[in-house]
Amino acid sequence: MSVPPCVERTATGPAGQSDLAPEESTGEAIMEIRRRSGLTWEELGNLFAVSRRSVHHSANGKPVAAKRDRIIRRMLAAVRSLDRGEQERTRALLLTVDQATGVSTFDLLRDGRFHEAIGRVDGTPVLEPQRTPLSNTAWEARRPPSPELFLEAEQERPVIPANARAIRPRRTSKTAG
Repeated sequence: MSVPPCVERTATGPAGQSDLAPEESTGEAIMEIRRRSGLTWEELGNLFAVSRRSVHHSANGKPVAAKRDRIIRRMLAAVRSLDRGEQERTRALLLTVDQATGVSTFDLLRDGRFHEAIGRVDGTPVLEPQRTPLSNTAWEARRPPSPELFLEAEQERPVIPANARAIRPRRTSKTAG
């Protein structure tokens, strides 16, 4: 089954402009970021805006939200392009603060400014990818259905099976004294 071109464009962006890492498990992606960058668990937590414990759990296979997974994969692609071959050099590159702006490459990555971080290191100007606008037919295909379609729809109550027991009061005997 062929996927329409408008769906391909919106799902992956224009050809040649995908900045996501190839498919691998999230845990493997986190471990590769840690191995290449030399960052600690605490610094990785700061980079992903979560606790170090959460990063450690994700690295060991705990499922993550789709949004967080996309951030991890974009971060992996950026760290791969910033990798200098040795952990110490890559770590120094990430954590060194630029004297002109007062911002480190680590801060740019944490804020999601991946193109700017890579461009700063490579010395290339920052160019955001240009997205191809959707056609009118694609806009119409994505428009939500009209509320009038739901006006006469029948509503049924959900059937929820009861598993609760009846409460029986406990009677205490009165002692005569």
